[in-house]
Amino acid sequence: MIQINQKWHQQFFLWFCLTAIAAIFSQSSWVQWLDRKILDRQFQLARYLAPPQDTDPVVLIGIDEQTYQTFPEPFALWHQHLADLFVALAQAKISVLGIDIALPERSFNHVIAGIDQQLLRGILQLKRSAPLVLGITVDQSGQLKKIYPPFLSVAGKEGKGVVLWKKDIDHIVRQYQDSFFSGTQQIYALVGQMARHLGKTVPAHGWINYARGTKISYIPMQQVIQWYQQKNIRQLQRYFYHKAVILGTVLPFEDRHLQPLNLLQWEQNNHNLVPGVTIHVQALRNMVTGQLIQDTPAPLFWLLLLILALLFWLRLSLTFSISLALVLSLVLLTLQYQLLRHNLYMPISALIILLLLSLATPHILDFYAKIQERQTLRKAFAGYVSPNVMQEILSGELKPGIHGERHYISVLFSDIRSFTTISEKLTPEQVIRFLNIYLAAMSDAIQTHQGTVDKFIGDGIMAFFGAPKKLDNPAVFAFAAAKQKLLNLQQVNEQIREWNMPQLRIGIGLHIGDAVVGNIGSEQRNEYTAIGDVVNTASRLEGLTKQAGYPIVASADFVAALPNKDEFDNLGKMSVKGRADVAVFGWPPKQQDMNDRGFSEKLSHPGGSPCEGGE
Repeated sequence: MIQINQKWHQQFFLWFCLTAIAAIFSQSSWVQWLDRKILDRQFQLARYLAPPQDTDPVVLIGIDEQTYQTFPEPFALWHQHLADLFVALAQAKISVLGIDIALPERSFNHVIAGIDQQLLRGILQLKRSAPLVLGITVDQSGQLKKIYPPFLSVAGKEGKGVVLWKKDIDHIVRQYQDSFFSGTQQIYALVGQMARHLGKTVPAHGWINYARGTKISYIPMQQVIQWYQQKNIRQLQRYFYHKAVILGTVLPFEDRHLQPLNLLQWEQNNHNLVPGVTIHVQALRNMVTGQLIQDTPAPLFWLLLLILALLFWLRLSLTFSISLALVLSLVLLTLQYQLLRHNLYMPISALIILLLLSLATPHILDFYAKIQERQTLRKAFAGYVSPNVMQEILSGELKPGIHGERHYISVLFSDIRSFTTISEKLTPEQVIRFLNIYLAAMSDAIQTHQGTVDKFIGDGIMAFFGAPKKLDNPAVFAFAAAKQKLLNLQQVNEQIREWNMPQLRIGIGLHIGDAVVGNIGSEQRNEYTAIGDVVNTASRLEGLTKQAGYPIVASADFVAALPNKDEFDNLGKMSVKGRADVAVFGWPPKQQDMNDRGFSEKLSHPGGSPCEGGE
């Protein structure tokens, strides 16, 4: 019961951590960046699936390059042209006018007498028929730029608004902010003031809905003034009657900002870098039509967060987890899209991240547990089974239980000559220490060449090649291991020289053939071993090494399996205990002097091998 409670507490702690991580992620800059990019794609999708067909409630009057060519005076002296424009809009009976250009900071009467009065008369005449909002920007120090006081006075208390935009971390304008502060002074946004004059409720914050509204076009300022001068009231009212109007510059390289989509009708390849006034147009469209996007209530986000975190408690297959992750991600994207259609925005990046973490964490924990289990098994049984067998167990290839399979293997038996006589001169502790040194060196030679150590029989070793890992030619690996054992024996002799022991000599028997290999024994106690005539024969061949005078004695079948058969001396048939005479071969050939330099070099190369002859 205590273990169950402890496990439940661990699971709850992990669930809490996942939820906390997702909550923290939702506030991080890179997740917010990802949310904005997803929002942009949702805008594109919405415009593709449902192209806007709305009647445009906002008209843009643009100051373009042609305007500057039409009016040759410097912009600071456009008082009369602006006055004509205001009178024209008054005759057109507009609803409200917002000016996204900087009016003069001071009087210019000293330049042209009565020029200020011309502009004032135009503002007054417009004010009699429609409200006017003057745009205010900031200087390099962050302070609001001044406008000539008489102009502000005529515009009135609600007749000014900031033309700044709040930019996201990628410098794209997506958000609407209604108020700004300059020191202690609070001032509202230009389009917010215009919307108030139209009787609309203006939120403190919102997201500009780029999925709504047709492509933005503009009417050049000089065209409007021309209609006024021609007294073409019908044309003025056709375009402006009861419309909200914004005046601003649409020059190619002035007052440009990034927006998610290109909504300009007259520019198609501007990389979404648009005149700032067009963003005012889009935001005011949203406010007039009630389509400015608001954030979804926070409880909905947190509810989804908690629900998705609960997926951590499920234990699903990897395939089903991946499928569920894809389906639920699509569901979240669809939910966001549907909310946007109702002018609500819910960021989903943190939710998708939590979804993936919740479904992936159990698999990560299981994977980690399996690694820990394998390491535990490896540490616990590394000294009891051969590395090849351990690898098969860990990979799941070696089936549990008592069973055996036929394999074509090479079997190696080795033994120390006169070990009983040698051990009589050593204490039991020295015998154990010596055997550990010797058996470690011999095992290394076997395992280096893909062999499996079957068992240690005192100073004797049985090993086989070709199981559990199949080898193309087990004889090649077994012969290489036998020669390596002789080379390693030289190193062992160097280590025990100080013990005043005689130089060790070993005999190695090699045979090849079919054997049954597997877990042999009982359910309570079994071992991975090889059984068959090939094992018995290899053992008998090892016993012939002393009689034959060769450190390695191999059967004819074994030598026939090697690519180079000339390395062995043909010893003919020899009597083997318990069976008929066997054709055997000895290595190394007798004509080689085992102590000369040429033989040592042969052992050190791939074609050769170390040896230490038997008596």
